[in-house]
Amino acid sequence: MSSSDFEVAVKQRIRVVWLGLLVSGLFLLWLSEFSTWGYRVGFWVSRQFYEVGVGFPLKDSASFEFWWHKFPKYAVYAVPVWALINVVYGVFKRKQFDATHTTEWQRWLAVLFVGLLIPLMLSSLKKLTNQACPWSLAEFGGTLPYVHLLDARPWAAYSQACWPAGHVAVGLSLLVVTFVGGFPRTLWQNTAQWQKPRSAWLSARAFALYGVLLSMVLGFSQVMRGAHFISHQFWSLWIVLVFLMLCVHLGLIKTRWWK
Repeated sequence: MSSSDFEVAVKQRIRVVWLGLLVSGLFLLWLSEFSTWGYRVGFWVSRQFYEVGVGFPLKDSASFEFWWHKFPKYAVYAVPVWALINVVYGVFKRKQFDATHTTEWQRWLAVLFVGLLIPLMLSSLKKLTNQACPWSLAEFGGTLPYVHLLDARPWAAYSQACWPAGHVAVGLSLLVVTFVGGFPRTLWQNTAQWQKPRSAWLSARAFALYGVLLSMVLGFSQVMRGAHFISHQFWSLWIVLVFLMLCVHLGLIKTRWWK
């Protein structure tokens, strides 16, 4: 594929992604704000893990918290840690890099900093939206009324933090690897070593699968604890994809890496 053909293909891909985000965003908004069906489904799913007089039994389970919150987070930390090692190595060795190594170093920078911005963005949004969690609602043994996302809050500002789902950021942060075209090469390897075929497990498509599956599994674990409604994790996925596409337009992620 020539350079001009590649640019045309990239522009078409970007248009398709934005169209998909527009349609899916409108659907999620309708589901959250205007559909009684969406409201009923969300409450029905959460009720499967709620016991009257008990609450959500998994809310205070130490073993559940470890295996479905702390352990996955620690495991995924390996990616930004490895990215940091490569970035620091590149800081000291950049003068010796050829163009190929420089490009890989830039990809590591994106993996590190854009990946770290994802959980920061979601946690900040949770505070700003001030949405109550299921376990705080009167329908689930709490004291607060349910309000829709766009409704006024009958409680103090910044006192609640439940929308979008923040726990899924552990998995969603992996999507930055997809956007930079797959897992970058280790910088202290020479270019000849980079000519060897790479494992499909390190490809962009593989990390898209890892990110989406891990985030959905971890997000549902929070639904089981009463921390979120099921729609919250889909909102988080949508927001992160929009954020990553904005990073593409700002030049923080280069489209040429997709090649």
